[in-house]
Amino acid sequence: MKISAGAFSSKYFVIVENSVNSLAVLGELNGSLSLAISDIAEVTSFIQIGCGVTEVLLNFCLGKNNYSFHPGWFPLIMALCLKQVFNKDKTFRPRKKFEPGTQRFELFKKAQASLKSGLDLKTVVQLPPGENINDWIAVHVVDFFNRINLIYGTMSEVCTEKSCPIMSGGLKYEYRWQDDQRFKRPTKLPAPQYMSMLMDWIETLINNEDIFPTRIGVPFPKNFQQVCTKILTRLFRVFVHVYIHHFDSIISMGAEAHVNTCYKHFYYFISEFSLIDQRELEPLKEMTEKICH
Repeated sequence: MKISAGAFSSKYFVIVENSVNSLAVLGELNGSLSLAISDIAEVTSFIQIGCGVTEVLLNFCLGKNNYSFHPGWFPLIMALCLKQVFNKDKTFRPRKKFEPGTQRFELFKKAQASLKSGLDLKTVVQLPPGENINDWIAVHVVDFFNRINLIYGTMSEVCTEKSCPIMSGGLKYEYRWQDDQRFKRPTKLPAPQYMSMLMDWIETLINNEDIFPTRIGVPFPKNFQQVCTKILTRLFRVFVHVYIHHFDSIISMGAEAHVNTCYKHFYYFISEFSLIDQRELEPLKEMTEKICH
């Protein structure tokens, strides 16, 4: 067992390798951890996991073991459970980051501060006075990519080609993949393959300086918002698939509240800027009316 602790941005993180006894170590760190739910992605970026940890941590989260529970541990534990993100055999990768010192980084910090402040999500998504709308959209597209990528990563062991031979949202909605390169026509794919193609496609776009410029003075392309609409529309389909086909797994992990909050944040944002056609939102319309007031 190898355990080390360090600090990053005044937050503590733990690196645990091949340890089923990590809970005892976390217990010794009681009081050192004070993380908000929105820090999951950041903490996850600094964690590596070996086999055997996930089940123990999930049981701990669900209260099945006799360990004392400190509320500040929950985000770190949830992050530890996302071992798929760092498995090279999986389709999910570490999150895209904003370079410190850039306008985009400052906007990201502002958005995260608003989230942690407890403000109403409808208010959080509004464009801050004096800010460029394309910068604001870019920050959120990247953030939603990171967060939805993590959410689906937790489902990757139950979402298989056998369980989900078609990328769909129930019996009524079927999503086919097209990227004008490998798949030039809409093509039926198993859900895991569709997700892999989607995340690779988005990652390529957000790393393309011609589409998501990061240098000062470099303008966004004229079709930037149209590109973001396509990205967000396809990310919404991840929510559709997860909610309709794998929500029982989310509940069993105790992650329902986190996923719902992420969805509401996403929904309020795309609604604020009219970024997704209403027809695309139909699969989750009934649920949305219940949780997004």
